[in-house]
Amino acid sequence: MVVEPDVDECEALCAALRDESFEVHSAADEHRGFEMLCDHRPDLIVTTCAQHLDGVAFTRRVRQDPSVEAVPIILVMNKEGMQDVIHALDAGADDFVSRPFNMPELMARIRVKLARPRCPPGPWPATDEPAS
Repeated sequence: MVVEPDVDECEALCAALRDESFEVHSAADEHRGFEMLCDHRPDLIVTTCAQHLDGVAFTRRVRQDPSVEAVPIILVMNKEGMQDVIHALDAGADDFVSRPFNMPELMARIRVKLARPRCPPGPWPATDEPAS
């Protein structure tokens, strides 16, 4: 799923994902994105921090909902500094890409996220084995 208010960038992201054989849903704002997220349960979300979209707030909202909290999120934003990266990751983003971004690199990051098995939410299972 792509949550992106800029029509041209949204179309480019969706086209690139379709070229990789992904089924894609898109939304232009956080509210519609969250509705769509709950309706479609995507395997991954690409969202942005832009003038009309707060991807960090959207990410926090997703992470607070137990029904969708495990969906990986890649945040695309204008990198102002390391603090922005930390802010995005602390909000729950799984990955961060700064603008201007390279579409093949973003597609590679998406493939990596989708290839890894997801851990169930909650604490790690207890074991009797000491940590090494």
